[in-house]
Amino acid sequence: MVDGLTENGGTETILVVDDERMLREMLSGFLSDNGYTVMLAEDGQEAFELYASNNDTISLIVMDIVMPRKDGISAYNEIKSRYPAAKILLMSGYNANKLHVPESMDIILKPFSFLGIVKTIRNTIDDVSLNK
Repeated sequence: MVDGLTENGGTETILVVDDERMLREMLSGFLSDNGYTVMLAEDGQEAFELYASNNDTISLIVMDIVMPRKDGISAYNEIKSRYPAAKILLMSGYNANKLHVPESMDIILKPFSFLGIVKTIRNTIDDVSLNK
């Protein structure tokens, strides 16, 4: 840690999308503690709307896959079709193979350590592929 932040912290804005309020709030607090500005959405539809209104300031979307109203993969596809440069990190408590997640999509599996996700977020923002 440097000045209370992990070496993988940052100052970018991250949109955290998860239907589980407690996880959203814990992840938001941890990311804020590591220097990031955080926006929150509880499903893929809200994520699309927030990204459409704030795509110039959001550096990364961290989004659950299984959610009501609009799931993460549908939201991913909709966001990427309209904003191809959008960076999106999917997360799930389910096995990625069972969810049929394409290899081109970056995914982190729950449960994850908060230090691990901060490192993954930093790498994703910096375009360090998770698939390497």
